[in-house]
Amino acid sequence: MVECEIKKEKESPPTLHNITSLQIEMNKKYGYTANETMEMAQRLYEEYKILSYPRTPSKYMSEEDYGYFIKQYTRVVNKHNEIETILVNVDNKNVFDNKKVEDHHALITIGEADVKEKIGQDIIKEIEERMILSVKRDNEYSTTTVRILMQESRKKFKATIKKQTHTGWKKIQENEDDIEKDEVGNNIQGLVEGMRIEVKEEVYKEHETTKPKQHTEATLLAYLEQRGIGTPATRAGIIEQVIKRKCIRRHGKNIEMTEEGLEYIDVIEKSEIGRASCRERV
Repeated sequence: MVECEIKKEKESPPTLHNITSLQIEMNKKYGYTANETMEMAQRLYEEYKILSYPRTPSKYMSEEDYGYFIKQYTRVVNKHNEIETILVNVDNKNVFDNKKVEDHHALITIGEADVKEKIGQDIIKEIEERMILSVKRDNEYSTTTVRILMQESRKKFKATIKKQTHTGWKKIQENEDDIEKDEVGNNIQGLVEGMRIEVKEEVYKEHETTKPKQHTEATLLAYLEQRGIGTPATRAGIIEQVIKRKCIRRHGKNIEMTEEGLEYIDVIEKSEIGRASCRERV
């Protein structure tokens, strides 16, 4: 017996950057540490004067900054020869939201300068690309879920196919996973609700689970942010302090625990603080 479910979904474009999301992207794309990104962003603000206040926790602009943003956005679009023209409305809550702006608005570039440092150029590129992306239209998808119930064995099988129905901010990228999904999609095309089908053969594929990946500086920043540890302005310093105390170390792009760090955790867990923390989790 076949069951079919079709859902229409939308995916909004990414918001503007705050300092933490910028640090995460700069680490993912270029391998810069959070501290390197913070220091260069501060220089772009203080020395070059082409970046808004960098230590911001906000990813949005206030509605009062609409005209100011449009001016900078227009400059950036012309600079990058962006072909698609987007009418930016103050009602666009992906960009303008007074409730989500704290002391300072999101990171945007506010001018031009001859920046020699490669990291400075990369930061400008990332922020300006995000300014362009943030106002683009939603991606629209159609998700089809097919469930097949075997009458005799009562086994259940499920396949889910996600197809883009309207191209918005995200371009279609074809990779091996997409090709595999297309093969599944071709196999389930034509199946309709309530259809009865004959299963001629069952094929099983074995897969092995993989251990969790080690933290990178990007994933560690995201971890700190999710748990409310530190502020956007202090998280880079927190990581540097823990490295300086030899509790963790950088190994290529990864962040590894050291023997000293493991010993430190063991001491904390056996202390009254550690026992209290365990009791709270229970």
